[in-house]
Amino acid sequence: MRRLSLKWKFMLAVSGMIIVVMAGVGWTFLRRERRMITAAMENKGVLLARALAIASADKVATNDFSELSHYVDDVRRDPEIAYVYLFEDGSRTCVAASDESGSHAAEGKSYDSFQDELVVVSTAPRQLAVAGRDVIDVFAPIVIGTSRYGLVRVGLKLDALHAELRRTRDTVLAILVVSVLLGILVSGFLENLILGPVGVLVRGVEAVSVGDFAHRIEVPTGDELGQLAGAFNRMTHNISVLYNVSNAMNYISNTDKLLELILAKALEALDAERGSLMLLDEAGEHLQVKVVSGIKMDETRSVRIPKGEGIAGQVAQTGEPLIVNEGSQDPRFKSFARNEESERKVRTLLCVPLKMGESVLGCINAVNKKSGEPFSEDDMKLLAVLASQAAVTLNKARLYEESITDGLTTLFIHRYFQIRLDDEVARARRYSAKLSLIMFDIDHFKAFNDQYGHPQGDLVLKHTAQLVKESLRENLDVACRYGGEEFAIIMPETGHDGAFSVAERLRRKIEAFDFPGQASPVKVTISLGVAQYPDDGVDKAVLIRRADTALYHSKEHGRNRTSIYERSMDDD
Repeated sequence: MRRLSLKWKFMLAVSGMIIVVMAGVGWTFLRRERRMITAAMENKGVLLARALAIASADKVATNDFSELSHYVDDVRRDPEIAYVYLFEDGSRTCVAASDESGSHAAEGKSYDSFQDELVVVSTAPRQLAVAGRDVIDVFAPIVIGTSRYGLVRVGLKLDALHAELRRTRDTVLAILVVSVLLGILVSGFLENLILGPVGVLVRGVEAVSVGDFAHRIEVPTGDELGQLAGAFNRMTHNISVLYNVSNAMNYISNTDKLLELILAKALEALDAERGSLMLLDEAGEHLQVKVVSGIKMDETRSVRIPKGEGIAGQVAQTGEPLIVNEGSQDPRFKSFARNEESERKVRTLLCVPLKMGESVLGCINAVNKKSGEPFSEDDMKLLAVLASQAAVTLNKARLYEESITDGLTTLFIHRYFQIRLDDEVARARRYSAKLSLIMFDIDHFKAFNDQYGHPQGDLVLKHTAQLVKESLRENLDVACRYGGEEFAIIMPETGHDGAFSVAERLRRKIEAFDFPGQASPVKVTISLGVAQYPDDGVDKAVLIRRADTALYHSKEHGRNRTSIYERSMDDD
């Protein structure tokens, strides 16, 4: 069974309500009209009866009935009068009569000739049927002093009453029909005014339900429906932001880019001028800027905010969000940036922690709404959701990094080295590019461990890894711990000469470094081997073997040196 739409329900309800109201008003009006006309006719009958009683009193009292017929004829000439009877109590007869036909036939008849004898002794007006016609029967006693001599009876036709009531009924019905038609028109207008925007909202909800998060609705009113439309648009925008961020987490593997997207979408949703995402350092004592939007990274790169200081520091310490709509005037606000002018322009600030469970990873900040309005609780809730997405992203990145990173040196592990070298060889083959592989180990490291102990050996490995990181191109070269004291460096888009230069610079840096851990500085040296794709090998296994061959050539020829692979080394 098909259900009626809200539009038809509304129109039927309005029309039905008008019909019921108008029918009630019409019925009430007809009853009131009947009462008023009836009362007017009764009053008229009473006045006529009383006037006739007064005029005929002396005649009846003296039994002079000769002129009474003229009296009743004069009264009966009124077109609304059906009959007039004049009774004399002494003889209990009708002494004068005139009915609608002008007949005086009732004169001389006794009371017994009238069927309503009991009523004759009453003076209260009443409605009754006489000769098939509805009349109002009115009585007036004929009295002189305190003595009653007779009774006047007047009947008024109800034809006029019925005719007037019919005219009133027809008028009410016409008004009812017009009201229903007007009601339909009004309900149509109200339907467009009220249910039109509701229909727009329904279509908007349907669009969002099938994934059209970009859908927006236009309800150009300032009433509750307009407010509902505005809330709907904000909701769909926020859903769109959350959907885009969630979707991006599935296909953006670069953590920094994903965090940049999350921050950008958060500022877009909040309509904020700028913002930043900050993370706690490894010690968990200072916040450092990871991602910024709306300001230059160079202005914030060196910023370190102690936990518990300033707005961000308090959020990192308590794990609770803060809305600071007094901006830089808030007593909790503390400037850490080099650009103090920029800090003074902080009018409003929203800071939300990045949390995994109870653990705080950092915080995300939004500064100054573009509209000039303060941040609200709804803004804080939205940013908290996005912050949780960022926290999940960071946690996933950390778990992944831990799975591919050596715990001691924080360099990539051997398994990841194999994967990355496969990828880089494939890329170099696809784009006909060069690729170099450096392999090195620490000279006499077994003897070093025997002399100084494994803790000192671990310290040397850790510092060596740090020196390697400092010598390479960020986000391009890949440094790995190949195994034990042996390391490997993948250098995309680099030939023999470039790799040799980097290897020599690293060798000299390690040779000159004073390794701590003993009463006096400890020195170590390294031996390195370099191989290049495609000159020295066109697949991964060959490239590794030949870089390793060059490394052992360095060790066999005095150590603390760098060797580039040559085919003659295979004969050594």
